[in-house]
Amino acid sequence: MVPFNTPDYRFECFCGELGVIDYKARVQCMNCQLWQHADCVNYKEESLGTTPFYCPHCLVAMKPVSTGATLIISPSSICHQWVEEINRHIRSSSLRVLVYQGVKKHGFIQPHILAEQDVVITTYDVLRSELNYVDIPHSNSKDGRRFRNQKRYMAVPSPLVAVEWWRICLDEAQMVECPTAKAAEMALRLTSVNRWCVSGTPVQRGLEDLYGLVLFLGVDPYWTSSIRSRFHLRPRRFTGSASPPSRVTSTTPRPPHRQHRLVPAAEAAPGLLPSTGCEGGFLPLQKSTMTMEELLKSLQKKCRVECEEAHRQLVCALNGLAGIHIIRDEFVEATEMYREVLRSSEEHKGRLKTDSLQRLHATHNLMELLSAKHPGIPPTLRDDRLSDEAEQLRQHYMTKYDSEVADAHQALQPVLQNIKELRRKVKLNATWWLDVIQRAIRLSTDDDLVFRIKNELTSSYKQQASKLSMADKFRDASGLQFLLTSQMQDLIKSQKTVQDAVKKLEGPASKTVIDEVTNCHLRPMRLPLNNCVFCKADELFVDYESKLFSHTVKGQTAIFEEMIEDEDGMVDDRLPTTSRGLWAASETERTLKAILSFAKAKRMDPEVVEEGNTFMELFENWKKEYKVLHEYWMVLRNHVSASDELGMATERLRVRLPDEPKPKVLHIIEPHEVGQNRVKLLNDQAVAKSQLQKKLGQFLYLTNLEKSQDKSTGGLNPEPCPICARPLGQEWAVLTCGHCFCNECISIIVEQYSTGSRRRAIMCAICRQTTSHAEISYVFTTQSSSQDQDIPVQGSHSTKVEAVVRTLKKIQATDPGAKCLVFSTWLSVLDIIAKALFDNNLEFSQINGIHKFQENLSSFKYEEKINILLLPLHTGSNGLNIIEATHVLLVEPILNPAHELQAIGRVHRIGQTKPTFVHRFLIKSTIEERMQAMLKTAEKSHTSTAMKHSEAAVLTVADLADLFTDDTEHLGRV
Repeated sequence: MVPFNTPDYRFECFCGELGVIDYKARVQCMNCQLWQHADCVNYKEESLGTTPFYCPHCLVAMKPVSTGATLIISPSSICHQWVEEINRHIRSSSLRVLVYQGVKKHGFIQPHILAEQDVVITTYDVLRSELNYVDIPHSNSKDGRRFRNQKRYMAVPSPLVAVEWWRICLDEAQMVECPTAKAAEMALRLTSVNRWCVSGTPVQRGLEDLYGLVLFLGVDPYWTSSIRSRFHLRPRRFTGSASPPSRVTSTTPRPPHRQHRLVPAAEAAPGLLPSTGCEGGFLPLQKSTMTMEELLKSLQKKCRVECEEAHRQLVCALNGLAGIHIIRDEFVEATEMYREVLRSSEEHKGRLKTDSLQRLHATHNLMELLSAKHPGIPPTLRDDRLSDEAEQLRQHYMTKYDSEVADAHQALQPVLQNIKELRRKVKLNATWWLDVIQRAIRLSTDDDLVFRIKNELTSSYKQQASKLSMADKFRDASGLQFLLTSQMQDLIKSQKTVQDAVKKLEGPASKTVIDEVTNCHLRPMRLPLNNCVFCKADELFVDYESKLFSHTVKGQTAIFEEMIEDEDGMVDDRLPTTSRGLWAASETERTLKAILSFAKAKRMDPEVVEEGNTFMELFENWKKEYKVLHEYWMVLRNHVSASDELGMATERLRVRLPDEPKPKVLHIIEPHEVGQNRVKLLNDQAVAKSQLQKKLGQFLYLTNLEKSQDKSTGGLNPEPCPICARPLGQEWAVLTCGHCFCNECISIIVEQYSTGSRRRAIMCAICRQTTSHAEISYVFTTQSSSQDQDIPVQGSHSTKVEAVVRTLKKIQATDPGAKCLVFSTWLSVLDIIAKALFDNNLEFSQINGIHKFQENLSSFKYEEKINILLLPLHTGSNGLNIIEATHVLLVEPILNPAHELQAIGRVHRIGQTKPTFVHRFLIKSTIEERMQAMLKTAEKSHTSTAMKHSEAAVLTVADLADLFTDDTEHLGRV
């Protein structure tokens, strides 16, 4: 025993303690003479006489301890299942079982303790983490890191590598397919006599999937590097249509499958499905799942916006064509274009919003055309009202800006009133801070005052490097008195200048001011800027702001953030830059506060102190006034910009005059560009018109769909057929324009009134728009089979979710106590189903991951009231033994048959004594139906060619590409 105080005594333990003061039992390594706490290394004191102690680092470096134990490695999700099966089939006293959770959980377990066990169970997650605890150098070895001071904490090595296992069994052995994965790398480091690999997952990619397994098993010669190169150089991939070979062949007959082919609440052609309302964008993200009513409202809102955008583009093209016609002296055609704009606006007045500036453009220019009295223009009853309509449009457009100006002016008045009242209490001619400074000079305390102010100005405030601080501008109280007086005079002068500048901007802007603002910064023809009254007022604001608030470190542009470039792309150097305020306390304000604090500390005249408090309150109101006044200036500027917008709205396309300089505006074009612009506008008109008709059809369809979904009507559409006037009821037809007709009338139109060279299209009886026979959509609000409809489902859910809930309720009604597994690839889908189950008062358990995995699974297995378990496919389909369940519900088709078989295998396996059922859910006329048809075709090919091609893939790249084609006719042939 080496004494603690000798230099040979070395103590290093996992706990980090020094081992000198405590009275815990210690043991010394027989190899490296290192002392450690016995409890920290899980070494029992009574073993000293039988088992010599070696420290963990020496143990893992020595020859592994031989044992007859079996190490079972499984996924985390089924680790507990091994324990349950062992307890079920073997007496607990006859078999010693240990669940090893890693050094983070147990610390270092002595290898001889592991060797005494019969079965040690661990997981692949533990193997991944244990890889970080192997090959850790001993602090006494040459590879150990040397420090100036002794290490306090000792790294914990993994004890798994210190045991020579009799058998290592890899459950779900496909987890080590990749030999470079951490779990596989750790598994290769383990020493054993026998090695087993157990897996029921079929080969996914090719023979290279087997390399990780044969490498672990050490199957000679397939694990050698030469064979490995053949795996990678000449991979034998599956080609064809037969299914891949499985590692475990099942002879148990497959359970019966029940396929639910779902018809949505309203079927329509692809061009009119509600999902197409989302084309070109996304619905807003929400934390909670939208109900079907909310989704329909969202689709309607988005479709209305798309209609308004298409209508705006159509109106813009019509106005542009009218300008082209005027340039070409085609005044009759120009008049018709403007009237078409007004007609379209009136036609969609109740449904769509038309751009008021576009309507003003058409109204104003149509009025000018009529006033010119060009020959050939037919009169209309609306011509006399054009002037009033134009004025109403102007007033309506300016209403928003007038309201903003009024609100800003109203917000300014209380601040001005407070300033006015505070000014009456303050003597600006004989200021209070002069009295404080003069009294300090008389009392010989002026040095203390100067020190306080300098200390306030120089502490914790950043100043510009090139700007002289106020503290550097005075040395004594007299200099402070002069400096502060001049700064306050400049501040009040700037304040008065800003107030006068803003006051001049009030009232309606004249034509001269609008033109001046336009040429200055709205649509500048040429630099420089800052010539208008608003830009000059902004410079005054900047000067006032720099005196009222603190300065920034960097300078920035004085007026607008955007940079104006000249023709060569160079920014003009004459753009003014200045130091904008940060709206923090300025040096002047901090100086005044320091003077007031000095007056309070020296107990000066209370009247002076009271006046100082009032003045500082006035200073705060000046800052508030600046902020509100600046906002008032901004809304006045926006008001003038809006007035300029009204002027721009009335301008139309025209040709540049010969002596006119090259313009920078879009409405002035060159003579040779007239034809080009005409062709472009005609194309824009055609595209916008087609897009508007399509979007209007979608919007009308969504509106009719909302009426048919009204529960008060019992799922019946109350709208009458436009031809026979009978209610549309449960079934009707929808054309691409969105108008609906009953099936009887549409069949008569198709048979007797088809148009076109091949008589494959019809014309709408309302809008005369052409629709091909293939584009006619037939809507069915109720399914032909009403057997399942008798089971009510609470809440507003999608067709599939409603079918899943209805199926679960039906199972519980027909077979009480039957347990069901619901599989889905997407966790979000399971969350939606969980909400639907909650709305229908159905008890369920859900597995979202490793967190509470065992708790949720046990509650489903052993609690009678919980008969539904929601499982994600990627974690719940491998290895679990859930023979308590008899029904498997697959929410969506699964492209990989191996994953599907694994999901079904959770209930259809050895030990199952009851009939099992599989339920599939497909939405008709969607990609899901294509996927199912493709999988059926592959399955038939597998049956016929399995003996010939044992390594043929189920799906090819071409098959996957066919899923996203528009041709759906092959579905009917499958």
